[in-house]
Amino acid sequence: MSGSEVDGMSHAKTDASSHANTDASSRSNADPMSRSAELARSDAAPTAPARSDATAQATSLFERGYAVFEHLRAPHEVARLRAALDAERARLDPPALYAPESRPLDDDAFLTTSGLALPRFLPRHPALFPLVLDPRLLAALRQLLGPLRLELAGGMISDPSRPFFRWHTHIDGEDEGERVRRQAWPAQRAPRRVLAILYLDDLDADGGPLLVHPRRVGDPAAPPHPIDDDDWPGQVELQPRAGTLVALEQHTWHAVRRQLRPGPRRFLGCYLAAADAPPAPWAHPDLADALL
Repeated sequence: MSGSEVDGMSHAKTDASSHANTDASSRSNADPMSRSAELARSDAAPTAPARSDATAQATSLFERGYAVFEHLRAPHEVARLRAALDAERARLDPPALYAPESRPLDDDAFLTTSGLALPRFLPRHPALFPLVLDPRLLAALRQLLGPLRLELAGGMISDPSRPFFRWHTHIDGEDEGERVRRQAWPAQRAPRRVLAILYLDDLDADGGPLLVHPRRVGDPAAPPHPIDDDDWPGQVELQPRAGTLVALEQHTWHAVRRQLRPGPRRFLGCYLAAADAPPAPWAHPDLADALL
């Protein structure tokens, strides 16, 4: 997980319960390139009727590489999710919430450069799945990707001990360190995978804001600036409130500022891919049918 804030959740196999929404009701198995071209043409003129929320979010992912789902969860739902994550932390009683080298705490928990990674968190708490795999999120991703496959569904807890998290991507689930060593960032012409992050704490100026460098699907994927720089020209600083979900297309470069205030910084993260995309190397096969 050394290369990404969420990749630490890819260390363990996962299990999942079914989700009520069916891909049978999603878009047909159209060619991903056709879906991408359709999205590319979907920028309506100012006088055109407003698009649906799902189409607007799918278009944002295609055109800018990210979409923000404001207030996806109510305060009482955020409190429920926090309590479940905090209970896992109490059970594990980790010595810290950051480690310069990843190491296991048990079969389902790892102390990493990102924080305390819990790759089986949602499968261990199946009643919480609907709070993350929300119909509004799935509708947008089905417009972007077509039928979906869930690859990972976990949780993460960090604190101010974690330094600035340098710029990285999530291309095909490969660790960013490997890409840096090979200097290889393949640009795909069609969107194939999205990372969805539901934040359970405010990411204000002191909470470790998320930095995103907007990018259109199909644009060059190599880093446009040094990945260790604190700021990139053209970046967008996102400060989502607790209960807001941010979705990132896998090629989108992003970084995380250091958290300044005391206390935990918690989120739940899922990788969702087009059903016909090659699985990521750490994808959990027992989650593949979770959205059917």
